[in-house]
Amino acid sequence: MYSWQAMIGLILPSLNGIMEPECNAMAPDGVSIHATRLHLPSGPSLEDLKKMAEGTEGAAELLATAGVNIIAYACTSGSLVGGPGWDQQLISRIEKAASVPATTTSTAVIRACRELGVSKVALATPYDEATNPRTKEQIMDECSVIGEYMQNRTYLCSLTHFRLRLPGKPLRWRNRR
Repeated sequence: MYSWQAMIGLILPSLNGIMEPECNAMAPDGVSIHATRLHLPSGPSLEDLKKMAEGTEGAAELLATAGVNIIAYACTSGSLVGGPGWDQQLISRIEKAASVPATTTSTAVIRACRELGVSKVALATPYDEATNPRTKEQIMDECSVIGEYMQNRTYLCSLTHFRLRLPGKPLRWRNRR
């Protein structure tokens, strides 16, 4: 039996092909990952992310029918797009629709900073110039951002569509299991 310990539900943007396989690779024995997607046709603009969030309750209801124990809104920029408190609104909407506990990726990052006593972070994002300030603002409520990488600037690497590419070097994936 795959899920004798827990069934984790993920609400993902439709263009994200990374998180689901990574979560499956990291899941301990007895934990299964179940995902559904919200339509996000292109890169994460503020308007597209807000429109995507309109389907949150429907996605939560779909995951609830699978019997998940918890649901994560697994889109960091999407859980920050509405400003301070937006992540908590999403959590409430999911919990009401699915009757299970919920979280968001931004909520988890902020909680991890608190729990680990992190006071400084370097921030790397694949987001556009309209989305980056919201991400930085929310993280800075918890700790200071000492370095940042924005998609449209070139530093050591370029982040595009959730994949890391180092200049002049091919991307090599390895099996983590």
